[in-house]
Amino acid sequence: AAGTLGAEGLGLDDDGRRGDYYVRVSSNRDCGTGRTQVEYGSSSPTFLSPFTFPLVDYGQVFKFTLHDAGTDRIVGVCVVGVQGMLQRQRDEWAVDAGGGE
Repeated sequence: AAGTLGAEGLGLDDDGRRGDYYVRVSSNRDCGTGRTQVEYGSSSPTFLSPFTFPLVDYGQVFKFTLHDAGTDRIVGVCVVGVQGMLQRQRDEWAVDAGGGE
């Protein structure tokens, strides 16, 4: 199943500072990496690049690193486990079906 993850929690301060950013995605399993295109001149970048990774096991974790494109320096990190993604999906389904809040 495919899902969408927001950039919440990447650690980019919303200080109005514009910059050029991109995101790299990797996993704790040997299943490749991904990278978005650079989003130029944004203080609140939105990345819509799809990533497809094989699900190796339920202990798999994905690491999203936000990079300043000018310096290639990491400016934010978010780590998301498969279990957490699946639970979020189940919670959304429960709410949509009227079984949640």
